[in-house]
Amino acid sequence: MSYWLCPRAAAQPLLRLATRAPGPVKGPAREALRWLATSTTAPKRTICTRLLSTATNRPRCTASPTTCFARGAFNRRTFFTRRIAKKYEDLPANYRDEFGLDFRAKELSQEEVDRVFRRGSISADDANTLLRILHGRRVAGTLEDPAYAENTAQFSEKQIEAALDYLRITVPVDEALNAGLRAEVELAEIEEEEELRGQGISPTEKGASSLSTFKIKPLYKTDPVYGESRFDQIRAENEAKSAALEAARQARQRAEEEAAGGAEALERARAGPVALIKEDGGKIMNPKIAEYYMKAQEQGDIEPEFVSFWQRVLPSLTVVTLVIGFLAAVTTVYEEPADTYRMMRSLSTAQATVCALIGANIIVWLGWKVPPLWGLFNRYMILVVGKVKPVTLLTANFSHQKLTHLLMNMVPLYFVGTALHEEIDRAQFLTLYMACGAAGYLSSLVVYTLRGWLSVSSLGASGCTLGVLTAYFWGHRDDGYRLFGLPQDGVPGIVLLALVVAPQLAYFGKAMRSKIDLASHLGGMTMGLVGMEVLQRRRRFTQGQGQTREDGVMSEVKTKTEVEGKDEGDDGKKEEERRHIDVFGWLWRGNGGDRDGGEAKR
Repeated sequence: MSYWLCPRAAAQPLLRLATRAPGPVKGPAREALRWLATSTTAPKRTICTRLLSTATNRPRCTASPTTCFARGAFNRRTFFTRRIAKKYEDLPANYRDEFGLDFRAKELSQEEVDRVFRRGSISADDANTLLRILHGRRVAGTLEDPAYAENTAQFSEKQIEAALDYLRITVPVDEALNAGLRAEVELAEIEEEEELRGQGISPTEKGASSLSTFKIKPLYKTDPVYGESRFDQIRAENEAKSAALEAARQARQRAEEEAAGGAEALERARAGPVALIKEDGGKIMNPKIAEYYMKAQEQGDIEPEFVSFWQRVLPSLTVVTLVIGFLAAVTTVYEEPADTYRMMRSLSTAQATVCALIGANIIVWLGWKVPPLWGLFNRYMILVVGKVKPVTLLTANFSHQKLTHLLMNMVPLYFVGTALHEEIDRAQFLTLYMACGAAGYLSSLVVYTLRGWLSVSSLGASGCTLGVLTAYFWGHRDDGYRLFGLPQDGVPGIVLLALVVAPQLAYFGKAMRSKIDLASHLGGMTMGLVGMEVLQRRRRFTQGQGQTREDGVMSEVKTKTEVEGKDEGDDGKKEEERRHIDVFGWLWRGNGGDRDGGEAKR
């Protein structure tokens, strides 16, 4: 039997057997030879001569006859070999991704595994498991599906690539056709689920399929009389393959048309620096504007740079420290200009300063409406964590893309900013304003870098505005605020400060979904509080030095008239503190007298 099972075993004995003169054959052997003669496909050649022709041209088989037969010496499937599935419709009903499918009759040995993979890199059991899983995915059309990645997570990319190369050479499979058939089945399942939901039936009640369950859609309908037809099967396979290729071509064509027809417009979110870019689904129909948009995207160069934490943060920290330090040094020598040197004498110094800041923000907002400026603004007017430019921590404070975003930052800045500016000079106000904005964006850079959110971008003056609000209410935390004279004792400034902080704390855990740069808000508010405290302590220190010099000059010269004059001055001071100061146009602040008086105690 070894001659028939392994034609590579020995050619000479078969040659002698074939050249020996045949004798008459009788009995059952005669019927067997008649069957062999009729079963051969070549009418003029016997099985013996065919085996001889192949045996003499092939290398000697060193394995056992059974092994040679199992490995496919005849290059065909027999009754003793298992069928290798190659088509999507051949998937067994119990197929699971974690088990895969057989890719050959016998698994690879360790020697064969070492030839396919790098020697010693993987064991034979693991290699055969990987090959079975990948072959099953090729047949099931899920080779690129990330939902099954966990089953091959323990293997490296090089091992997976080597396994796929081996399978594609030894077991050819039409992967595109199988993937297309799988996609059709999934679409049919989705449509069925939507139809069930429309009828008020839950898909779970009907029996929804899981990721491991594969429903095989028949390619053609079997004829009830003549049964299966090979021609119908080939025709159905060709039609399915053509449909899959046509669907891929249409998808590629739609993508090209969308890229050529225009780019998606950017939409910025609510007040507060926007943490992410939101797509609104609209198209830029003007081809010239679309060209500017694509050029701006290229010039923006927002591809994240994968560097260390300090390489990303330290340059920005250095620039912010130097700029704010320079502004703080200017405050020590700055003097308010006389009215004769001012251009707009009808406006107060506070109004002129705040209006100049608002005007700069409006100019940048209008610049965003000019397409040729998009490339410049993308580089220098937006903070991008993945590709940060240190100067953007300062310039992004003047950048707004939406009118609502601009108004919600500039309106509070005008009323509260002018009130704060009246108490400090211009240099101190500008230093505090820029420090709040820079500290806010520096906080964003640190937080998002630590969390690995390199695609985050942010812009807006919310850090500056919230910092000014915090500084003002912290400086007047003991004062009472009344609206139309109510309440009588006024609302303490610390309560209003809490009302400013509370909405920011409410966004914890929801900042990214709400497109709010919470880190920038909290960083700006913290800097506003610290900056106001520094200014107040500096003022008290300066006043203390002045009072000491005045006491040294006056020595002990105090008379009864001076004491009476002091009492009259205290009464006038109380009356001055009781007056209402217009802060927001409709919000008044009144500072009560001493705690022994009968009126407001705060």
